[in-house]
Amino acid sequence: MLGVHGIASIKKVQAGTRVYQDLNQQSKNVTNIAMGIGAIAVLFVGYKLVSGVGDAFKFATGQQWSEERKAEESRDKAVLQQHLDKEAETSTLTGDEAQNLATSFYNAFLNTQPEWSSNLWDEGTDENSIYEALKVLKNRADWLQVSIKYGMPRRRSLASELNYELSAGEMGKARAILAKINVKI
Repeated sequence: MLGVHGIASIKKVQAGTRVYQDLNQQSKNVTNIAMGIGAIAVLFVGYKLVSGVGDAFKFATGQQWSEERKAEESRDKAVLQQHLDKEAETSTLTGDEAQNLATSFYNAFLNTQPEWSSNLWDEGTDENSIYEALKVLKNRADWLQVSIKYGMPRRRSLASELNYELSAGEMGKARAILAKINVKI
């Protein structure tokens, strides 16, 4: 029932067993050590392959990127919260107002073109909405609170997003508005 290949395998193992039995004790010890090291190496490689499959799965599904982004965002929020806690002034905005401003910043950074024109032109950032939202801020605490609420939806903080989305002239305008409340970016 074993077939030709099965019988050949059995004969090969029997021949190897006879060769091993004919070895002196020192050669057997060396062979046993080599087999032990080989078994450990096979187990280690197997472990690395299995653990690597988990990492590859995280990479393929985007879970690893998502975890890194959340960790980066929580570090940024913690730093902003520390600055807000040290701030002498209190925020003039409620939590909902700060969230609404953060949402308006996010929407202004997104492409604002109508759906029917998506292949015709790219309107890009809505600078006027950004300036209007910045003018709502009354002090540094407001800026910090809105920055915390904004988070890092595109892997950039609010200050980084402003630098990324606005040209030098537009950024100068934004800095002038923020300078009135002692915010420098």
